[in-house]
Amino acid sequence: MSNETPPAKRKRTEDPAAEDAETTKRSARFWFDDGNVVLQAGNTQFRVHRSHLVLHSEIMKDCFSCPQPDGVPAVEGCPLVHLPDSVQDIENLCALLYGLYHIDVQGIDTSYLGTMIRMGRKYDISFFKISALKCLRDLFPRTLEEWDVSHLEVKKIILRSPPFLFEVVNMAYENHIPSILPAAFLSMYKLYNLGTLTSGLKLKSNLPGEPDQRIMLEPLALIDCLNGRTSMGSLTQWMLDDIGLGTWNLDGDAIYAVPCYDCTDKPMCSKGLTELFAALVRLGVNSRQIQIPKTFLEICDTYRLLEEEGNPFCDPCMLVLQEIFDKNRIAMWDEFPANLPSWRDTKDFDT
Repeated sequence: MSNETPPAKRKRTEDPAAEDAETTKRSARFWFDDGNVVLQAGNTQFRVHRSHLVLHSEIMKDCFSCPQPDGVPAVEGCPLVHLPDSVQDIENLCALLYGLYHIDVQGIDTSYLGTMIRMGRKYDISFFKISALKCLRDLFPRTLEEWDVSHLEVKKIILRSPPFLFEVVNMAYENHIPSILPAAFLSMYKLYNLGTLTSGLKLKSNLPGEPDQRIMLEPLALIDCLNGRTSMGSLTQWMLDDIGLGTWNLDGDAIYAVPCYDCTDKPMCSKGLTELFAALVRLGVNSRQIQIPKTFLEICDTYRLLEEEGNPFCDPCMLVLQEIFDKNRIAMWDEFPANLPSWRDTKDFDT
């Protein structure tokens, strides 16, 4: 039998608060000596001012107005409030409440945007919800004319923050904001090919030795995204139908919208029509980014239908084709939400 003395057991700390103190840390940014309440998320504590919390949050106002029972945990004499939220959300919450970050379209940050939506809904912080939704709805509007303008701003944001669109779409599904989805998805179709939409966007690490990451659409978002993308072929199909491809008169002659009744150069317009049919087929859905032209002339320019001396059609025929294009482009926008089955009959959380 060994005569060695067994090692002494480590004494248990009698004070649970002392044990917690060994594992918790103070926020480097939000620990005010004159703060009168301590919020804890994870193992990080934030010493802030109760007045800032109750001023903006009805839920926190109700919580702090209730009498506190004896024995409530405290840190340096301040009541300790454990929150189930992430450290990042509480850090962002404090930055917003203390005016260190102001949301605007030019300097948008999806980390703060997500915090404003989540915390605004959870703790009933009205100005969080109102400001964040306004920003999202300005970038992803309900009308085609507004989207034509806002998409240019979205492209600028993506240059600064590549995962922006993926984060926004996931945020919309997480927080029930379906009104922004048609515009957001159309922007995705224009900017990303089918492979990127399905397998996610690769994000290169800026730190040596750290692996690259990949951001993906959530499963339900991906299903709707692909359903909507498939429907984008409707624009070209409707145009082909309206121009008259596959339409014949009683004598068996093909009927086309071009050359039109007022055509001033039928040989040129007939030649242009043949090239236009080929261009519209290429414009349809494929694995590349989807082209969503703003004008019919843009189709002619993109697919090199423009002749050196000018348009491939006479003025009367160009007018007819522009009218066909405008009508079907608007129809595509109006019909698109119906191709997002999970959101077809739902409304934003604030309506």
